[in-house]
Amino acid sequence: MLEIKGRDLKLINDLNTSIKKWYIKEYKDDVLGGKLSPNTTFLDIYINLNKGTGATIYKLLANSQIRERVFLKLSELINMDYNYLYNKWLDLKIDDEL
Repeated sequence: MLEIKGRDLKLINDLNTSIKKWYIKEYKDDVLGGKLSPNTTFLDIYINLNKGTGATIYKLLANSQIRERVFLKLSELINMDYNYLYNKWLDLKIDDEL
C-alpha cells in the first residue's frame, strides 16, 4: 500500500486533483471528459481499488479509454506498475453496490 509522508506535499496535491479537471486539461478534444464527476480524485481511485469496492469508481472508469488514461497517470504519480492498478480494477466487487 502507498505510504504518504508529510514531506510529499506535491504528491498529496497531485493525488487530490480532480480527475475531471486533469482529464479536460490533458485531453481537450475528448468530450467524455465533461461527463466525469468533478469530485472524484486520483486518491479516491487508489483507495477504492485497494479496498476492492466502488461502484462509483466503476461507473466513472467504465469507458476503457478514460480508464487507461487515468490508470497511466495514477501509476505515474505513485510510481506503481499500471498492471497492478488494472488487476485491482478487474478484482473490484461491485455487484451489491450497483
